[in-house]
Amino acid sequence: MACLVQADKAMFPGCSDVVRVGTDRWTPRHDEILDGLFNKIDNFLQTHTHLAFDDLTQEFIENEPRERVGNNKVVYLMYGNESPFFIDNGELKMDIRGLVYRPVSRRKGGRIVAEFG
Repeated sequence: MACLVQADKAMFPGCSDVVRVGTDRWTPRHDEILDGLFNKIDNFLQTHTHLAFDDLTQEFIENEPRERVGNNKVVYLMYGNESPFFIDNGELKMDIRGLVYRPVSRRKGGRIVAEFG
């Protein structure tokens, strides 16, 4: 399990943790975070119904929903595909594999970069 966590962290430079769905590290708190992200994704999809698939995907990537956790972390989704969305039998779907935690602020060169969201 430790090897998988280290490999996942290596895929997301700057992250503080990665928790995969269905592992022994997954807790009810992760379910709550995932529900919050699902609500944001649902709102995004309802307000972007006019976009073609490629445009929808690009807009989502540029404005990817995130959930603020505590005072110093934001959480993003980890996908099983390169793209967040795919079409299966005419239905829009997502393959979500876990949650990626990143510090709200981090050093980048000689400055501190902070994310708010």
